[in-house]
Amino acid sequence: MKILIIDGDREVQAMLQSILHLSGYKVITTSTLEEAVDLCNCNVRGDKVGDKIDLVLMDLALSVGEVKGSDALADYKKIKSHKKFKNTPVIMMTGITDMDEIDEAFHQESIDYITKPIRKVDLIGRVRSVLSMKSEMDSRQAREKKLLEVTRKLEEAVQNLEQLSSYDALTGIANRRYFDKYLKLMWNRCSEDELELSLLMIDLDFFKDFNDTYGHQSGDSCLQEVASAFQSFFKVTGSLVCRYGGEEFAVILPDTAGDKALTLAEEARHQIEQLMIPHRMSSISDHVTVSIGLATTVPSEDVEIDSAMKLIDYADKALYMAKGQGRNQVMSYEEMKCYQRIPKSS
Repeated sequence: MKILIIDGDREVQAMLQSILHLSGYKVITTSTLEEAVDLCNCNVRGDKVGDKIDLVLMDLALSVGEVKGSDALADYKKIKSHKKFKNTPVIMMTGITDMDEIDEAFHQESIDYITKPIRKVDLIGRVRSVLSMKSEMDSRQAREKKLLEVTRKLEEAVQNLEQLSSYDALTGIANRRYFDKYLKLMWNRCSEDELELSLLMIDLDFFKDFNDTYGHQSGDSCLQEVASAFQSFFKVTGSLVCRYGGEEFAVILPDTAGDKALTLAEEARHQIEQLMIPHRMSSISDHVTVSIGLATTVPSEDVEIDSAMKLIDYADKALYMAKGQGRNQVMSYEEMKCYQRIPKSS
């Protein structure tokens, strides 16, 4: 271990250095605190000296004149304020005879000190005691640092697992698991704030025929392109685009009225058409298209759609109506009910 001695008396420096060296310690000597700081900022064989200091022995009488307890406290705070010595234990050496004053000053800050003239047995005993405590503290801090690092990595792993379990591996957007959690969250929020909540259920038209014709790799690329388009298009605050399953997507639109959701859905449908993904087996277009079902509710007020599950069910029913009416279109649940009221012609 390396000890730094700060003492203006060269003879004291030599005496302390000799005692400590014979006891197996490496010793560096300086006459002033400023010299010590300069030394620690210098490189010795490529290493920072300050990074190796394990203990500082510092004389109180570094300045001319009578040294009082308050001066001792100031000297101690001065050296401890320097980043090089922040975590380095310091033993103050003093020849002050008024022990009541110096003892009071030292105990306020729990400062360790040794009185002059310094006896070898006292010096070695005090140094070993302080270094033993430092070693124990260093070990404890290392364990705590390691524990913090392990905890951080564990938390990071949990977050990564949570993210992996919440997002679709193929498209990179939210999956069904996250959709269920988020819809419940938005349902409760819109219920508390008496806001409208809209849900879109989206299905790629004739996607099985697409896969059978172009192959599953092309089918995967199609899903990725459609998912990316939806993700880029839906920018409503709090909105969520997810892959609901297979070729089906869902979009949660909190604080979005039915008419606005209908407009967004129609624009999104058009966006997919504009991708111009070839689909020669579609009976309605030469390119990939989507059908969209929409349902809107105010969770705190709607008697008919009184749960998140019913919101999904009604949006799904509207989707199937859109598909039944010819696909490549948007159908709201309210519009679907109007269709159902129209009597069939005889």
